[in-house]
Amino acid sequence: MKHIAMKYTKLLLLFVSVLLLAYAACTPASDNTPGTDDRDALVGNWTTTETSRYFGKTTYTITVSKSTSDGITVIMKNFFNLGAGTSTLATVSGKSITIAAQQVSAQAIKGSGTLGTSSINWSYTTDDGVQRDTCTAVSVK
Repeated sequence: MKHIAMKYTKLLLLFVSVLLLAYAACTPASDNTPGTDDRDALVGNWTTTETSRYFGKTTYTITVSKSTSDGITVIMKNFFNLGAGTSTLATVSGKSITIAAQQVSAQAIKGSGTLGTSSINWSYTTDDGVQRDTCTAVSVK
C-alpha cells in the first residue's frame, strides 16, 4: 500500500511540474506582445520642455503619428520647435526611440529617446552648419 501511495505522489509531482513548465512557456518574456504596435503609446500631442545650449529652455508641442511606410517608424511634427510643417522621423522598438541622422529644414538632427509611463526623455544634437547644439528634453502627454 505504501508503494502505491509513493507512486501516485511521484506521478502527481511530475504532473504539477509539467503544468508549471507549460505555464512558464506561455508567459511573455518582454513587452513586445505579438499583435501590438510599440508606436501606439507615442501617437498624439506631447508638450515638450527642451533645454538647449544655445536657446536655453523652451516649451512647445510635438505631434506624433505612425508612418505608413513600415511598422516601426513615427513622424514627429515640430520636433526641435522647427514648425508644424516639418517632419522628423524616428524608429520605435519597445520603449526605445531612435532618431537616425537626417536633415529637417536647415537642421541636421540625430538622437534618441526613452518612453516612460507618460513621458519621453530625449537626448539629441542639431547642427545648422554654423553651430552644433546639444539638447535634452522631456515630453509629456
